[in-house]
Amino acid sequence: MLDAVNDPIFVHDAATGDILEANRAACELYGWSREELRTLAMADLSSGAPPCTQEDAAGWVRRAAEVGPQRFEWVARHRDGRRFWAEVSLRRVDVGGRPRVVASVRDITARKGAEASLRVSEQRYQNAFREAGIGMAMCAPDGRFLQVNRALCEMLGYCEDALDGVSVLDVTHPEDREASREHLERLLGGELGSYRFEKRYLTRGGETRWGSVVVTLVRDVAGAPLHTVSQIQDITERRRAEEALRESERKYRTLLETTGTGFVIADLDGRILDANAEYVRLAGHRSLGEIRGRSALEWTAPHDRERNAAAIAECLSQGKLRNFSVDYVDAQGRPTPLEINASALETAQGPRILGLCQDVSQRRAAEEARAALERELHRSHALEAVGRLAGGVAHDFNNILGSILGSVYVARMEGGWEGSAAAELGRIETLCKRGGELTRQLLTVARRPPGQEEALDVSRQVGEVRQLLERTLPRDIRLEVESEEGLPAVRADRAGVTAVLLSLALNARDAMPAGGLLRMRARRRQEKSGEEWVHLEVADSGPGIPEHLRDRLFEPFVTTKAIGKGMGLGLSTARAAVQGWGGDIRVDSAPGRGSTFTVRLPAWSGDRGGESPKSRSHPLTTAPLLVVEDEEGVARLMTLTLEAQGYITVQAATGVEALERMRERRGAFGLVILDLVLPELRGEQVYRVLRGLTPEVPVLVVSGREDLAKALAPCGPTLVKPFSAEEFLDAVARALRSGA
Repeated sequence: MLDAVNDPIFVHDAATGDILEANRAACELYGWSREELRTLAMADLSSGAPPCTQEDAAGWVRRAAEVGPQRFEWVARHRDGRRFWAEVSLRRVDVGGRPRVVASVRDITARKGAEASLRVSEQRYQNAFREAGIGMAMCAPDGRFLQVNRALCEMLGYCEDALDGVSVLDVTHPEDREASREHLERLLGGELGSYRFEKRYLTRGGETRWGSVVVTLVRDVAGAPLHTVSQIQDITERRRAEEALRESERKYRTLLETTGTGFVIADLDGRILDANAEYVRLAGHRSLGEIRGRSALEWTAPHDRERNAAAIAECLSQGKLRNFSVDYVDAQGRPTPLEINASALETAQGPRILGLCQDVSQRRAAEEARAALERELHRSHALEAVGRLAGGVAHDFNNILGSILGSVYVARMEGGWEGSAAAELGRIETLCKRGGELTRQLLTVARRPPGQEEALDVSRQVGEVRQLLERTLPRDIRLEVESEEGLPAVRADRAGVTAVLLSLALNARDAMPAGGLLRMRARRRQEKSGEEWVHLEVADSGPGIPEHLRDRLFEPFVTTKAIGKGMGLGLSTARAAVQGWGGDIRVDSAPGRGSTFTVRLPAWSGDRGGESPKSRSHPLTTAPLLVVEDEEGVARLMTLTLEAQGYITVQAATGVEALERMRERRGAFGLVILDLVLPELRGEQVYRVLRGLTPEVPVLVVSGREDLAKALAPCGPTLVKPFSAEEFLDAVARALRSGA
């Protein structure tokens, strides 16, 4: 019966522990034969090391016999010395009235190994759970914490005991609780096997921290939920960095979108990857989507495409591009000049070109305006040089002309001139007047005297010029004159306006030697500022003005006519006069399409001042007239003319001599005729002394320069050299009446 049992069985003497019997399975387990086992005691089968010593074995047998059944595990020893774990059950039985102990033995070495491995595995799991670098939690299906690790406690600021029984929702940010509850319900309901979720936690101190959560559900063999295992990675710093990056990108984008500079990022082929709104505008489009992926060469002006492609290549090879000028065009072909600075960059996505584009339309316009101002300054310098030249020669030249006119006057007074001799005297007088007019033109170009301004009806002036032109223009030139109705008046010199229009018309005639169309128009124009202007246009159908002369037309002594056909003072004189009236002259011309000169004058409304009529009845005073003139010929003309009319004259050749004559006669003069250019003491100094000493004596200021005379005596009588005897007597009469 014992041999039929699979488990090893021993029968021991209850008193001594000796082995009385053993079955076959026992012999196989320990490696001894039955006969050998009968000579051994239970203690001989132990390993001999506590708690498996021979004394321990004897005690177990004794307790089984005396106390009751015993069960223990111990380390047994095989016959070959090998040790193994065995589970031993001892029970007392009586055999033939003698107490015996029956031992049932089971080899549990494999089980002990499995238990040891399990303990190691569990220890490893606990260590991994406890020491994991991310938060770990085991939670009940209702969300209560069952176990947490150190990382989660540090993240939330709790100790392990403080989280026992606490719900996950209690440490979840209020705004994320509903989403957390929804994910858990879907997990428990089997809709999800696991889920990943980023949410906010509340620490014990009230701080918000972000966590990336991965939750897995563990079920029992029946499929019922046991618990969840959560892995929580603290991503607060990452979220802060992402938020900072988003904020930085927002500020960067805001900066790019609010700047007036176009910003663009392109690839190696010049295709647009990103750009701000200003660049989109410069490219002639409305949104970034319209240009993304397209080449910038598409909206580059045709004349700049090759240059732009070469510039992109240069930027890639040199690493940068500085102050590159290029024209972009919009869908309607309107150009926008740009200045581009670009750099080649290495990015994680590969090489890129970063460009900054500046609209330089205003700067280019400013540069053009500055160039125009520089040309105007150059022209002004030229005019100033002419003024200095004219001022230097005007006095002597006018005195010479005045002397010649005086001689003519004296010769005529002598009488006896007839036929060709009388004609020659008239010719001499005419030539002197022409010379004086030339001098006045030079001074007008340089000084821009005010002239006799009045309110003018422009239409009437144009009509008068038309009548003159109809009688003088050759028949092969067709004249067209047009004047708008209701044109406002302008304030200008009547003779000056006529002279300007005639000068422009005659220039137009000379530009059409083979005939053509001469068109004159008067129109009203309103500027952007709201100011109203009158435009007087004189246009011809001639060959046009060469470009190299166009910017110099108004400079003195510059002419498009052949040598001997003109002096180059007409346009400069006209411009000086028009600018003196507050306007200007513009020219539009190109080879093959004629020229148009536009006189622009500001509209004016106001009262027109009256002028005193010229009249004289000599002599107007019996008091002597003091003639202060250093040029003998001019002084002779004055005295002869005055004495012929019954005046008494006293002469002075210098300023000092004039003051002496005044002192000698104690100021008893009816009029002082004062030349401004005198030796020893200048005429303006003499004038101021006379005004201070004898303010009751009128002074007629005589000069070759009307601007200087008017500046010295703005309200007093003046006379410009050269002059005829009639003009001189009229000026004397006005001066005497002004002091009456």
